[in-house]
Amino acid sequence: MKIYKFTQIASLAAVALLSGCGGLETEDLFDKPSSIRLEENRNEIQSALEANEEGWVLQYFPHPDRIYGGVNYFLTFKDGKVTAALEGDAQNETSAYQVLTRSGSVLSFSQYNSLLHQYASPSESKPEGDKGDFEFLVLRQNQDTIFLKGLRTGNYLNLIKLKKESPSLKSRIEVILNKLREVDFPSAGKIGESPIVASSSSPKNLTLTYEQGKSPISFSYIYTAEGIQFYEPILVDGKEYSHLILDESSNTLKSEDGHIVIKLKVAPINFKTQGWVLDLSEESNRSNAFVGAIDADGLIHKIIFGDKYALQKYYVLGKLGQNVGFHTFAEDIQGPFAVNGLNFSADDNDPNLIHIGKGDAINFDTYLRYVNSVLNKITNNSPYIVEQNDPAKPGMVKLTSQKDPSVWFYISSL
Repeated sequence: MKIYKFTQIASLAAVALLSGCGGLETEDLFDKPSSIRLEENRNEIQSALEANEEGWVLQYFPHPDRIYGGVNYFLTFKDGKVTAALEGDAQNETSAYQVLTRSGSVLSFSQYNSLLHQYASPSESKPEGDKGDFEFLVLRQNQDTIFLKGLRTGNYLNLIKLKKESPSLKSRIEVILNKLREVDFPSAGKIGESPIVASSSSPKNLTLTYEQGKSPISFSYIYTAEGIQFYEPILVDGKEYSHLILDESSNTLKSEDGHIVIKLKVAPINFKTQGWVLDLSEESNRSNAFVGAIDADGLIHKIIFGDKYALQKYYVLGKLGQNVGFHTFAEDIQGPFAVNGLNFSADDNDPNLIHIGKGDAINFDTYLRYVNSVLNKITNNSPYIVEQNDPAKPGMVKLTSQKDPSVWFYISSL
């Protein structure tokens, strides 16, 4: 270390001596001033973005902790404008963008774009938005990819060039998205010969937990044309893994070498992204077991509100607006009157069975403490056997309690 320091000092002294001698000039470490090099890099990045007519896919991870997983944006750049489309969304939107020069080149989606600013824009309930980025430092590029870093999150992102032979990438990713977003967790699996449980605490985040011994493995992921890709590689039994492939023949997510396998289970009816109407005013839509519950709710509702806002005898189960749950309705009230969360999950062994669990009140908590007989009738008699093609009710789905077959009802898609 002493020799290194001495040599360094001696070298600096020599440079100082030479630079003081007439007729000798020091040369810059680079052959161009930094300002010119930065501007050339900025122009190079912008030219690359606009030169590829097929466009780009941005593998975007919002939030510093990546609690939303990753999202694919499909982008085309032309004449200072960017047209963006989001995975799972048919619409696109065009706005201005810039490549700025700061300490390096920065890709900035400078004009508001509802798709590109979806995770970055603040709201009254979220002053910091979802803590996403709309400006990205360009780290480096190669022939196929521009490597970025979010200025707000610090997340590392890939902007990948699309090629002429890959125009269907968006549709292929959406096939994977539609299959995997309906999967229920927790789910069983294995790493090597060790049994594991795969669980999900937030969208596009998984934790693989061994039944015994080893520490759990957690990762965020993004959808790809073949399955899922991790934000960063995970180390499993001394080997790095960066992605899992969807194997539809075995209904699993697995690594290419088969060392990691996650079994996928999907509920026989989709409540998570679809709303279903339960019309109990029609006697043929439900068993007599619901009569007492309907009457009890109607009576308590009338005690509270009198003749105003008569309680309707139809409900929506599943997704309506931003909420997934049990939605009630009242006369002269637009939209749901009260909403209680519901949890829907597939059965580990029977593909025709669905579990419906009672969650927390989403709105009108005080009301739902008293007017909840129909809700409790449904959740207390879970799980249900699902019959998709009952000739007695074409186009409707019948749910019959496995606990008590005298409890049954029909629903139709919203």
